[in-house]
Amino acid sequence: MIAKRSVVAGIAAAILRGNDIGGYSPRISAAGVEFLTEKSPFFVIGNGNKISLDVAVSYQVMDARRVDLWLALDASAIESAYIYLLHNGPPPKNFYRGVFPDPVVPCGFELPYMPSSKTGFDEWLTFLVENLKPWRERIWDVYRDSS
Repeated sequence: MIAKRSVVAGIAAAILRGNDIGGYSPRISAAGVEFLTEKSPFFVIGNGNKISLDVAVSYQVMDARRVDLWLALDASAIESAYIYLLHNGPPPKNFYRGVFPDPVVPCGFELPYMPSSKTGFDEWLTFLVENLKPWRERIWDVYRDSS
């Protein structure tokens, strides 16, 4: 999962990963293009609800030859992932290529800007969860079919 804002990438990766599945699972990591010093309301709410959240790392420290799929949340992430792959790839050829022929895949929805306070955050998070649900199912189905 890659997004312009690192905190959004961390939230999306947590949603895609889920917390109700045990055993073997696809490695879903968060990568950010920009890192801001703001305090995210998700960390406040997430800690209270015991939601597991990976802190996003810079996409530039990831080994592009080992990342199967770059699911991009915004135009900046799409561009950054393509440029990074161009200079540091190629991506692996594996079971994801049958379903996702391009290693960089846009999510296909416009993500509203994340609220900076708890006001409006629940609606924003619900929007993200609902829009990522089909992606989560596709990624998990491909992973299960490969086992």
